[in-house]
Amino acid sequence: MSKKHYILRAKVVNIPAEMFIDAFHFLAEAKKLEELPENDLLRGRCCRASIVLAFFSLEAYMNAFIQGHRSKFGVEGLSDRIVRSKKLSFEDKFDLIVPFILGKLTPERKARIWKDFEHVRSIRNGLAHYKGGPAIYEPDNPKGVNIMNAELALEMVRQMIRHLNTLAGSTCPPWINQPESYLKHILMQK
Repeated sequence: MSKKHYILRAKVVNIPAEMFIDAFHFLAEAKKLEELPENDLLRGRCCRASIVLAFFSLEAYMNAFIQGHRSKFGVEGLSDRIVRSKKLSFEDKFDLIVPFILGKLTPERKARIWKDFEHVRSIRNGLAHYKGGPAIYEPDNPKGVNIMNAELALEMVRQMIRHLNTLAGSTCPPWINQPESYLKHILMQK
């Protein structure tokens, strides 16, 4: 009787990490472009991708956080329904679901991190519900798609995920502090 050997190849999928790392990539691409008018469109595209991906990363992380604590819900499939709900925003999940998971109230949303969150969310919403006008790409537009706001978006996501893990008494994922090394680790897997 001959033995057959099977090699199992599994791909690691971590969408919050991948989007966060991609957001860093697009910011780096935007920064490489010289400050010339002919580069404004491409720089804007890179910054737009960075901001949107950073925000999506945070939303995906919240869903993963909820799924990671599914045993605390006591009702089979409840965490799946919460994650799939289109009516619960990130803020709703933070204010309603996180306290349920942690068994304690979350602090009031007065810290700088929440101001940054609101700022980035307004930019993301401005893109999602775009009303027109080129001002969105102006480098000094405080609510615009620019390098300053792309950097703010990435730092806000980093701080928000740290905040969430601090509340839960858990360790931050490695990609929050070292996105480049995390991607290299994933790519090196065979």
